[in-house]
Amino acid sequence: PFRRWSSEGFATVGDYLAQRYQAHVVLFGERSDRPICETVSRLMRHSPSDLSGGTTLGQFVGLLARLDLVICNDGGPLHLAVSQGVKTVSIFGPVDPRVYGPYPSCGAKHRVVCRYGLVCRPCYHQFRLPPCPYERACLTTIDVEEVMTACVELLDTSCAVAVGGHDG
Repeated sequence: PFRRWSSEGFATVGDYLAQRYQAHVVLFGERSDRPICETVSRLMRHSPSDLSGGTTLGQFVGLLARLDLVICNDGGPLHLAVSQGVKTVSIFGPVDPRVYGPYPSCGAKHRVVCRYGLVCRPCYHQFRLPPCPYERACLTTIDVEEVMTACVELLDTSCAVAVGGHDG
């Protein structure tokens, strides 16, 4: 939960992309992510397909390869999407995207949304997160508009989009 952007944010971005691009939004995650994906689905006006807990790793990677864009928190799904050549918008909170971000980090296929300039971040060191005295400001101050802008920069045609709440 300490590396996860809000369900409301994912739902708003999903609805925006469904409306602007007629995108079909697909929610992915592990079985343990089902409650999060159900919340995102319930908050959306445009009904997504919720595949959380319903795919094997191989099926997940195969489905990723068919998408035009993946929007996710930092973690394993981001790197799997990058490995399949899929455009990504990744949301980084306490983790340093220069260390754990997509490779290549810049260019035509990837956007990283991160709150730079906070004295407390990055706070993720040696695979550990300390207790946060700042109420997760690194994630809660990331605006939906920033994520939408990153998506628009990558998209210019109708698409299939995955929105994931998985933290890797």
